[in-house]
Amino acid sequence: MKHIPSIVLLSLCALGAAHAQAIYKYRMPDGRIVYTSENLPNAKLLGTVREPPAAQPIDEKRQAEMRREKDTATQALARRSEAIASADAQVAVATRALEAAKARRAAGAEMEEGDRVGGRAGTRAAYAERQADLQAAVDAAQRQLDRAYEARNAAR
Repeated sequence: MKHIPSIVLLSLCALGAAHAQAIYKYRMPDGRIVYTSENLPNAKLLGTVREPPAAQPIDEKRQAEMRREKDTATQALARRSEAIASADAQVAVATRALEAAKARRAAGAEMEEGDRVGGRAGTRAAYAERQADLQAAVDAAQRQLDRAYEARNAAR
């Protein structure tokens, strides 16, 4: 039932296009909406539906220009797709590098054989230095991943 006015409108627009007449939209006293090309004295006029202007033929010059625009847009889309794919690959590489650095840090958290000998300050300093190096590697991998995410977001 909801589509009947639309169907009537389309039918009347088709008739109106054939005769180039205006189509009027009326509200009947009972609340129904009616589209017609005739004047309805007992109804409230809500507006006029105008037919769209006839399509103009496109000349060869404009067609060539449209093809160039399409080609330019297609090339830009291809470049953007390549940039996104490259950025995704960089994110994947950086993610793997971060995971590997975290795994090395976790494995390096255990004290090694030389770290427990005699409690000398030199051996504890070597352990602390190794821990700092492992943490620095994790931090560098995290920065690389952050840059890769930024590059991917910029490519999108």
